[in-house]
Amino acid sequence: MDVLEISKKILHEGPVCDHCMGRQFAKLSTGLSNRERGQAVKLALALEGDRIYKSENDDSLLKELAPCSALARKTLRIEGENEQCWVCLLYTSDAADE
Repeated sequence: MDVLEISKKILHEGPVCDHCMGRQFAKLSTGLSNRERGQAVKLALALEGDRIYKSENDDSLLKELAPCSALARKTLRIEGENEQCWVCLLYTSDAADE
């Protein structure tokens, strides 16, 4: 299973902050912090979600990502704030400051 497939399964559980998403892949790209790694994974998910949305008219990945990604919300043209991370229970924007 690749990084995107694993991260989709994690995201399926609920909103997740950058730090907690990145921690799941801590043995990859060891020169990055968990937060940086998580940001990169969520960016890749947003790009993949946008590709699927434009090619297949399926916005399900973007909608699942939207509670923890301003980029996904912007792509979907919806308002909202980051929600609480289901792993650390901090709000997804606050967890990055830890």
